[in-house]
Amino acid sequence: MPDESLPIVFRASLRTAFIMMAIGAVGFFAAFIKIADIQPGSVRFYHEVAISGRSAGWLFLAVGVVMAAVGVMIAVGRCPTLVIGDTGLVLTRCRAAPVPIPWRDLERVRVISVPVPRSNALMLWAEVVDVLYVVTKDGKSHGVGPVEKASDVEAAIRRAAARTGHRLE
Repeated sequence: MPDESLPIVFRASLRTAFIMMAIGAVGFFAAFIKIADIQPGSVRFYHEVAISGRSAGWLFLAVGVVMAAVGVMIAVGRCPTLVIGDTGLVLTRCRAAPVPIPWRDLERVRVISVPVPRSNALMLWAEVVDVLYVVTKDGKSHGVGPVEKASDVEAAIRRAAARTGHRLE
């Protein structure tokens, strides 16, 4: 947990960036295998849609490039970033203008648990991902992004708001 003196800064971890780059590398490798195949077959998606192996390779390459680029942007820019200060919150996302949210405009902070279905050969199971949103008095909801554990960020925002004399729902 960061120091309790304001401002408190939460940033995306380098681990997230490296995971994105690793997914991109897997996409590059899969693309190379499919594009360079001497006798390309077809690839089936959900047992209904079939595309040629080379087309699947180009699709893997496109996804790999996007994932690697996002990973590099996260690593270089250390975004997204959430700054909790005396005047309010500042959300900074990759390649976007910072979004300042003064304490007087902040209505509530909420954590939503989203089940993400996963499957493997043996069973179907779900992973629960917590997503943090800050909601302003005009009804706008801003997703904070993967900066830290959502419950820790929520607690830090509530403590900072209370310290500055603002009450959140």
